[in-house]
Amino acid sequence: SRDVALTCLRPRGRVRRFATAVVKWRVHWALSFESVVMCVIVLSALSMTFESCDAGDDGVGSFNQTVNNVTTVLFILEMMLKIISQGLVFTPDAYLRSPWNVFDAFVVLASLPTIFVPQTSLVKLFRLLRVLRLVRHMKGMG
Repeated sequence: SRDVALTCLRPRGRVRRFATAVVKWRVHWALSFESVVMCVIVLSALSMTFESCDAGDDGVGSFNQTVNNVTTVLFILEMMLKIISQGLVFTPDAYLRSPWNVFDAFVVLASLPTIFVPQTSLVKLFRLLRVLRLVRHMKGMG
């Protein structure tokens, strides 16, 4: 069968079923996996707005770095769950077959250094790209 994710995860396997259930989780139009991801994106964007208030305040800077680290980890988990659920490349609904997912993967992977590197202009640019992910999620809600 072609529907084997990451060469070992069959559709009826426990791990893949769990990942699919999480990704497809939806209680109501306003409460779903995608809406939770959207809230994380908004949280990330809001924390960037507080960077201008930093002005040497270690408390604000530390808070922003913590929010950045947490949101980066959450985006990594989102990407991993989708890859396990959908497959990476060779399955019928593979993660990388969607241009939006390719963009998301780029943003997530580009965000990894933000956990380890002090805030530089390049790091801020990658964090700003996260906000563009809102476009995808807004499009999906319409």
